[in-house]
Amino acid sequence: MKQILTLLLAIIPLLSWAIHDIEVGRIAYNLNEKTREAEVTHGYYDYVGDVVIPSSIKCEGITYTVTSIADKAFIYSESLSSVTIPKSVTHIGEYAFEDCTMLTSITIPNSVTSIGIGSFHGCRNLISVRISNSLTSISDGLFAGCSKLSSITIPNSVTSIGFGSFSGCESLISIFIPKSVVSINIAIFAGCSSLSSIIVDPRNPIYDSREGCNAIIETSTGKLIAGCNYTKLPNSLTSIGDMAFSFCKELSSLDIPDGVTSIGAEAFQGCKNLTHITIPNSVSTIGPQAFQGCNSLLSIDIPSKVTTIRYYTFDRCTSLTSVIIPNTAIKIEEHAFDSCCSMESVTIGNKVQTIELCAFIDCTRLKAVYITDLSAWCSINYCRDLIKNRIVTGDETGNPLYYAHHLYLNGEEIKALVIPDDVSSIGDFTFYGGSGFTSLVIPKNVTNIGQRAFYGCRGLTAIEMPNTGISIGPYAFHGAAIKKNNNKYLKQGLICLASLTLLLLLGRLLFLKIRFKP
Repeated sequence: MKQILTLLLAIIPLLSWAIHDIEVGRIAYNLNEKTREAEVTHGYYDYVGDVVIPSSIKCEGITYTVTSIADKAFIYSESLSSVTIPKSVTHIGEYAFEDCTMLTSITIPNSVTSIGIGSFHGCRNLISVRISNSLTSISDGLFAGCSKLSSITIPNSVTSIGFGSFSGCESLISIFIPKSVVSINIAIFAGCSSLSSIIVDPRNPIYDSREGCNAIIETSTGKLIAGCNYTKLPNSLTSIGDMAFSFCKELSSLDIPDGVTSIGAEAFQGCKNLTHITIPNSVSTIGPQAFQGCNSLLSIDIPSKVTTIRYYTFDRCTSLTSVIIPNTAIKIEEHAFDSCCSMESVTIGNKVQTIELCAFIDCTRLKAVYITDLSAWCSINYCRDLIKNRIVTGDETGNPLYYAHHLYLNGEEIKALVIPDDVSSIGDFTFYGGSGFTSLVIPKNVTNIGQRAFYGCRGLTAIEMPNTGISIGPYAFHGAAIKKNNNKYLKQGLICLASLTLLLLLGRLLFLKIRFKP
């Protein structure tokens, strides 16, 4: 019964997609008997070849005017080469022509006043489009993925341009924003790798392209909304918006002018040829994923005003060899430096309080972690923030020492590790993987050693710590080659752990012997 129900749930959407009232001349329609209007919809089969939509059809002696094209009407019609839309049509639905991969051109008559989101998404062979002069909005993702679209004229009737409307239009060379446009969403040119000219009508009251900058700037705030490979940042700029340069694959170098205070989320995501960028000290905020996938970026100077390294900010910056976290930074969020596989050293500022899980995961070439304050290092919390009074545990890949193995204090490698007297607790994962340590001195003020705090410190052979009661977390010294220590609790704990392991092993062998006794 459950299997039948699952099958029905899977089939119902497909049946509803194919349901229609009538088919005339191999075109499917839904009919509205009250208004005597017809809507082109998806039939039982994909549309092929050249389709000419009539302005009206007859059914049982009644004439119906064709006024709209339904959502997904022509979707996935991969053999559709052209469509002629009559002047009676006023609306084209969402994803109406999505992935019509053989469609090369289309004329949208002036009667059309609205087009749904993603209507031409993925029409990768679409070369030219004539947009209706009555259209008021270019919807989200309308021409996204039209990789051969080289030019398009935005009519003066358009007042808004939606999210990602031209994203992935790799052949688009130039764009002119008319004075009528008063609302522009983000990522409109993401992945437009050939775009070399962006001009805003000087009469536009909301946006401008000042000083021939080849970008769209919000006039009142000085915020850059969208740029391209050939953008020149004006000195009057105050911020760079979300996804402003996303997937500008030919952008190789950029100097951000002093006075810019923020860089938005995904601002330079996927700029795979970006090798150099200058970020001024005026910048205090860098959004998540801002430089994700910038795999040619050789170096980065994080400004001193930045307090948080956001999640995935430098994910897959595979050419970065070193990074310095400024002393103003308080938190490094999850996956911030994920897969920076060429990174050899990292400097952690002395104000860092939290490093979230996987912050340095797959930074496999790390050789050194530099710090200037050992007490501050001991207090770093390797987990996420409290969520509804529940701590979400982190892991060892948040700690760069996991890969680097060698910790340097003021430029000198720590071999004999002496925990400062002002430290009362050593947190989870604090020295995880620190195989460069040979000895350890823990002062009497320390009352707690977190889980896996010294895990994998295989060079650690001697420990000096007080005999008073001290809480030692699970696997705190696992893998340490301890030969000498003066703490009876640590000795007893290791002996108990070994005894427990032996008992479990013996129990398992006994169980197997009884279970399979012939």
